[in-house]
Amino acid sequence: MSDHFASTHLCSKELLFALVLCLLNISPVLAQCVSTATPSCKVYDTCFEATCKCESSLFPYVISYGKKYCERFLASTNWSSSGASWRDKTLVCLQEKIVLMLPTNALPCDCKVLKAAAFQIHVACYTQPNASVCDLGLSDWITIYKIIDNHDLFADPDGRAQMLAVARICGSNHPDGPLKDIFNKIINALKQRNEGRAPSPRRTPAAAHGSDDSAISALRRNRRSAILRRRVAKGH
Repeated sequence: MSDHFASTHLCSKELLFALVLCLLNISPVLAQCVSTATPSCKVYDTCFEATCKCESSLFPYVISYGKKYCERFLASTNWSSSGASWRDKTLVCLQEKIVLMLPTNALPCDCKVLKAAAFQIHVACYTQPNASVCDLGLSDWITIYKIIDNHDLFADPDGRAQMLAVARICGSNHPDGPLKDIFNKIINALKQRNEGRAPSPRRTPAAAHGSDDSAISALRRNRRSAILRRRVAKGH
């Protein structure tokens, strides 16, 4: 009985949505733009790119950036519970806001405008109230840092501007401490790039407040050597 009711209710919602599309003269492709409660990356193919076809233009975003990072963020398993919650809310926010940028009729998309708007949407969704990246801990920032390609962080002007805006928001609202130091280092590195100066060699956020990858590797090697020496001594 309950299964039948749920099925009937779902069909009613789908019929209602189809009726709304017809009344508003919205293209059938946009019928694939319905947001789901569970984060998914399918909408980048079935809705965004199917509607605008900007990937082959001079201003690609949907597949080469949006879908790429959607899939990477969902595939990562290194999130804290807060980090996973932020990721899911952010992905839904991004998709819901990008849908509003799409034309609802046969007019062509302006790929340049869409890409610029999408990066502005990223900043708003990353720092939205009650689900802001600024409130995440160091481990989640390290996860994010490892997901983002170096090219998108420093070389791409849109990606660089996006990260700089987020870092400034977080830096201005965060109390003094290791994370605020990281935000300031990110801001300085991106400002150097904007000014045409090469930033310092890229390090992880953990490196930004007292350690670097080479030091960590050396400590691990020393620890393995010590364990091996103890085993050899016991064997004698």
